[in-house]
Amino acid sequence: MVPAVCRLLSTVIFVILTVSAALAEKRVALVIGNSAYQNVEKLKNPSNDATKLARKLRTIGFDKVTLKLDLSYSALRRTLGRFARDAAGADIALVYFAGHGIEVGGTNYVIPTDASLAHVDDVDLEAIELSTFMRVLNRASKLKLVILDACRNNPFRAGMSSQGVTRSIGRGLARVSPAGSDTLVAYAAREGTVAADGDGAHSPYAAALIKHIATPGLDVRLLFGRVRDEVMKSTGGKQEPFTYGSLAGNRIMLVDGAAADTAGGGSAAADNSLRDELAKLKAKVQTATNAQKRIDELKEQLAQQQKTLAELREQRQKQQKLAALEKKPDPKPAEPSAEEMNRRGFAAYEKKNYAEAVRWYRKAAEKGNAYAMGNLARRYYAGTGVRQDYYEAFKWFMKSAEAGITESIVSVGWMYSQGQGVTKDNQQAVYWSRKGADKKHPYALANLGLHYRDGTGVKRDYREALRLFRESAKLKHPRAMFLVGGMYENGRGVRKSVKTAVSWYEKAVKAGHKGAMIDLGNILVGNRGVKADYSRAARLYKDAAGSDYPVAWANLGYLYAAGLGVSKSPDYAASLISRAIKAGDEHALNQMLTNSGQWGRPFRRSMQKKMRNEGVYTGPIDGSFGSGTKQALRRLAGRS
Repeated sequence: MVPAVCRLLSTVIFVILTVSAALAEKRVALVIGNSAYQNVEKLKNPSNDATKLARKLRTIGFDKVTLKLDLSYSALRRTLGRFARDAAGADIALVYFAGHGIEVGGTNYVIPTDASLAHVDDVDLEAIELSTFMRVLNRASKLKLVILDACRNNPFRAGMSSQGVTRSIGRGLARVSPAGSDTLVAYAAREGTVAADGDGAHSPYAAALIKHIATPGLDVRLLFGRVRDEVMKSTGGKQEPFTYGSLAGNRIMLVDGAAADTAGGGSAAADNSLRDELAKLKAKVQTATNAQKRIDELKEQLAQQQKTLAELREQRQKQQKLAALEKKPDPKPAEPSAEEMNRRGFAAYEKKNYAEAVRWYRKAAEKGNAYAMGNLARRYYAGTGVRQDYYEAFKWFMKSAEAGITESIVSVGWMYSQGQGVTKDNQQAVYWSRKGADKKHPYALANLGLHYRDGTGVKRDYREALRLFRESAKLKHPRAMFLVGGMYENGRGVRKSVKTAVSWYEKAVKAGHKGAMIDLGNILVGNRGVKADYSRAARLYKDAAGSDYPVAWANLGYLYAAGLGVSKSPDYAASLISRAIKAGDEHALNQMLTNSGQWGRPFRRSMQKKMRNEGVYTGPIDGSFGSGTKQALRRLAGRS
C-alpha cells in the first residue's frame, strides 16, 4: 500500500513542478563588490552591496548567482571569462559591479583592487574596459544587463601622471551606446557625475536597487525608473542614476508575477492581454489548489502508513540485533586500484584541492602506476600541494620515464640540462631528449635542437638544430617557431634573412610566445632591412612585459623616453626601466650605468626622482649620473 501512495504523491508533486518549470526562464547573474583597494583608501560599502544583492537575486529565483569580492586584475578577467559561458544560452544575464570606475580619453574602465595607476597609460595594463563587461553577455537571448555602482570620486586622479600624453582623465563615467535592442547599461550616476558610497550599510543606489528589484511583474524599464526616483529623493537631487540602451516593445521582468502599477495606464489591447494572462494563471492556481487538497488527503493516509511502518521497523531492528550477535564481521572493503587512485588524484587537482591530489598520486605511484609517478613529480616540481623539491621531482620523473611515459622522459632530459634535482649532465640530457624526440614529442625535439645549436653534450651542428626546430614547429610548438626565427635572424645553419625571421616570429607571437614578441619588437625598432614600426613594437613589449621577461619593460621604457611610437614621457619611462632593473634585467642596469646619456637629461632627472621615491637615492635631482646615482642604481638592483 505504501509504495502505491508514495508513487501517487510523487506524481501529483511532479505535475505541479512541471507547470511551474514551463513558465520559467533561465536567469544568471555575476555580482562583484570591490572594497579592499590596495593603493588608495578602501571603500566601505561595495562588498556589503554586492553580498546583499546576490542574496536578493537568489531569493527571487535566479538560476545561478556568482558572488565575487575584492578581485585583482587577473582574478577579474578569469571571473568574466567563466561567466561568459554561464551567460551563453541564458534568457537574462546580469552583471553588477560596485567599486571604482573611471573614464580616460572617452573610454570607461572598471578598476581591480590591485591597480596602482601611477600614469594615465597604466589603465591599459591594470584596468578592464567596460566594453569587456558588455561582451561577456553577448550570447544571452532576451536581456543583457550591466549595472555599475562605480561612479565614485576617482581617488587615483591626483596621483596619475599624464606627462607627454593627450588622453584626458574624466569625472565619473562617460556615456555609452550599447549595440542591439536587448542591452541596458545602468549607471548609479549620470555620465560625467559621481555617486556617493553612502553613510549607511549600503550606497544610495544599491539600497534603492535591492528594495525594488524583487517587485513581482515589474518591467525592467520601470524598475530603473523607480530606482532613479528613490536615489534622487534620498540624495536631495544630488545624484541622478541613468540608464543607457533600449529594449523592444515586449515587457521584460526580472521577477514573474502580477503586473506592477505602471503609474500611467496602458492601451486597451494591453489590458485585455493582461486579463487573458491573469485568467489562465487563475485556472492554473485552481488546478494547483485542487491538487493540494488531494495531497493533504494523501499525507494523512501516508502518516498512518508510516506509523505502521515504524512499528514494523522497530520489530525488525530487534531481530537484526539478535542476528548480528551470531554474524561474522564484514570483510574489509577492497582498496581501489592504482588506476582509480590516479583518476581520483586528477579529479582533486581539477578542483584545485592540491594536497588531496598529491595524496592520491602518491598512493597510486607507490603501487607502481607510471602515470601517477609523473603526476606526483610535477607537483613536486611546481610546489603545488607539497613543498617544492626538485630532488623528489627528479626521482619520480625518472621512475615514470623508465616505465616509458613520454612526458616524463622529456622532463628528465630537461632537468639534466638545467641541473635541477640532479647534477647537470648535458650528455644525459641529450640521451633523454633524443628518446623523447624519437617519440615525436615537440618539447623534446626543441630541447635536443638547443643542444645541437649550443654544442652542449653533442658536437655543435646548426643544420641539425634547425631541422629539429622545424620538426617541432610543425607540431605547433610556439617555442620551436621562435627558435627557427632566431636561426634565420642570426644566419645559423641557413642563409641569414631578417624577413624570414620576422615571418617565424609572427607565427610564434600569434601562438603567445613572449620571447618572440620581444625579438620581433627589437627588429621593428632596429632598422635591419625591415620597415620600422615603433607603435607595433610598443604593443609587443606591453604584451610581453612581466617578471619572466623584464627586458620588455626596459625596451618599452626606452620608447617612452625617446617618444618613439608612443607619447614621450620621461616619468613613465623611468617607472618602466626601474621596474625592469628591480626584476633583474642586467642589460637595463648596464645601460643606465654606462650609456644613460643618450636618453636626455629630463629622463635622467626622472630616474633620480623615481629612485628617491624607492628610498635608494638621496642626492640632487640634476640629471647627472655621478657615483651617487650609480650606487643608487646598484641598490635598486639589489646589489648593495
